[in-house]
Amino acid sequence: MRVSRAATLVRFSSEFLTKQWRCPTQLHGCGRYAADAYLIFCRGAWREVQPADKDLRRYRDWLESTGGEGSGLEREKLEELLRAGEMSGTAD
Repeated sequence: MRVSRAATLVRFSSEFLTKQWRCPTQLHGCGRYAADAYLIFCRGAWREVQPADKDLRRYRDWLESTGGEGSGLEREKLEELLRAGEMSGTAD
């Protein structure tokens, strides 16, 4: 890791722990992507966000198309797929 990246990470970590922040952009090294991702994934405020990032936008659009429920796998189906992967030797 470069010295400047390490310094950024140290400063961010310190501010994260000690600063009374409300938005990630108030923390060193965080910009719009961090703020949008925080609102979507941590605060559940995906309806209020208009992300600039194409992947965050696609994820928000997907949530919108499923009414916020998503259409992911149920736990039982996931476990079945994981077992099948183990049996075929494709699981990590």
